[in-house]
Amino acid sequence: MARYFTIDWIDLTFEKQQELISEIKAELIKTWAEEGQKFLQREWYDPKPKTWKEAYVRMYYLDSSLWEDWIDGKDEKEPDWDYILEEAAEKEAEDRCSKAIRQIEIEI
Repeated sequence: MARYFTIDWIDLTFEKQQELISEIKAELIKTWAEEGQKFLQREWYDPKPKTWKEAYVRMYYLDSSLWEDWIDGKDEKEPDWDYILEEAAEKEAEDRCSKAIRQIEIEI
């Protein structure tokens, strides 16, 4: 007689979830760094990005209202590219983990 166990993302301990997220996040940032370097080579109509992180965030994750406020001078402080990238990578890693570890069935 076969028995099945189902494992979901929420069944993992918080520590295990964080471990998986941090590993995937690190890999995502590595991959994004390569893509961001390519973005730096492109022609930019707005101010040219200074770093690959800025280029990557501007391509995929920057809120348009935040960008417009910064460009228009309403917000004098430049967006924190590192923070935005880290948060985006963490969210992406968590989304990937929760989708991948959804109702894994183990037969015994």
